[in-house]
Amino acid sequence: MQKNTTRVLFGIMFIVAAVIVFGNATGLWYVQNFSGWWTVFLIVPGLAGLISYGYNTGSLILVLLGTWLLARAQGWLPWQLANSLIWVVILLLIGLRLIVGNRRWHPSWNGHAPNDAAVFEGVKGANDTSGTVNYSAIFSSVEVANTSTAFFGGTISAVFGGAVIDLRNAVPVNGAVLEANSVFGGITIFAPQNCRIQVSGAPFLGGCQCTAVRPNDPSLPLLIIRYTSVFGGVNIN
Repeated sequence: MQKNTTRVLFGIMFIVAAVIVFGNATGLWYVQNFSGWWTVFLIVPGLAGLISYGYNTGSLILVLLGTWLLARAQGWLPWQLANSLIWVVILLLIGLRLIVGNRRWHPSWNGHAPNDAAVFEGVKGANDTSGTVNYSAIFSSVEVANTSTAFFGGTISAVFGGAVIDLRNAVPVNGAVLEANSVFGGITIFAPQNCRIQVSGAPFLGGCQCTAVRPNDPSLPLLIIRYTSVFGGVNIN
């Protein structure tokens, strides 16, 4: 099964933090300046998006914005240079967005996105029949109704945004995995009707609420929902 890249990166981040705290406590080293630590909640989801799905404008914006804010907080760049760089980055991103739009790229695609993979970013009221999905709401919102007759799963990400995904008319294959990543955002999933649901996740100052009641019938397909919630929430109805 494909690992949740966001969860892995956050796990590495917490391990590094534990090592730093341990070193400070035992006198092995002394790291005091944690200014800008919160920017990891921008950088990590952005890196996860780039690693999992290749180039996409939303993930790149998160990485660049988080890195710039971290550099300012740590004093790595003079203030005047830092303020000028952000405008350079903004203008470049606007230019790239106008040229390539919402298109994404991954080396394995050979210039073409997979026919069975749907990418929706900041789209409202969309209808989708794709079996593999990548829905994201980054500083925006997305609303999608999926009616796939062979739903394999995919990823839903809400970063400083909101996502509403309606899967009530979708038919999951047995063992389908849907990853829901909420960072300072909210995700609402209307789960398929005729299936079993298994929910697991990693909350950090966030949580998940599952009110979906489904029969525990072994003959029905199993939909696995894995969530990461950082200062956010995931609701499964």
